[in-house]
Amino acid sequence: MSSPLTDFLDASAADLAARGLTRRLRARAAGETAQLNLAGNDYLGLSTDPRLVDAAVAATRTWGSGATGSRLVTGST
Repeated sequence: MSSPLTDFLDASAADLAARGLTRRLRARAAGETAQLNLAGNDYLGLSTDPRLVDAAVAATRTWGSGATGSRLVTGST
């Protein structure tokens, strides 16, 4: 189904692709050496460090967990 909005979005996407301004995920080839990832959530490899896990458990027991509201509404904790 075509509409002015989808036509505009399709044309914009095609323009970006034609100028080489799009990104695509690329799977590593078999045997390709892993590289250092400084953009991931665990680039220091600390997510399973026992000291951090214990600290997170202690903080959860003290403060609880949840999404809470914004700092402006609920304060700093």
